[in-house]
Amino acid sequence: MRDPNDTQTHDLLPIPRRRGRPSTGTALTPAQKQARYRQRQRARSVTVTFSRAAIDALDSHIRALVAGLDAPIPPEHAASILESIRAATLAQLAPLAES
Repeated sequence: MRDPNDTQTHDLLPIPRRRGRPSTGTALTPAQKQARYRQRQRARSVTVTFSRAAIDALDSHIRALVAGLDAPIPPEHAASILESIRAATLAQLAPLAES
């Protein structure tokens, strides 16, 4: 019988090593892996919310550029688009820089 408090006496027969790769004790749970994956995904993109009028103006401008034409964005829509992009950038990218 083995006494767990006795650290001086050696075993008569050595205990064979277990099969496989030894565990490090730092393995992540599936929930932790998923949380890290979602955090990486959030770091890759920024979600911007536009008004419907701004979306229509931006869509027609981009379609015109692809077709090789010119369709300027009205100044009131350009200002709201710029404000939306800046607000989303500050709200979503600033917390990532702090962590």
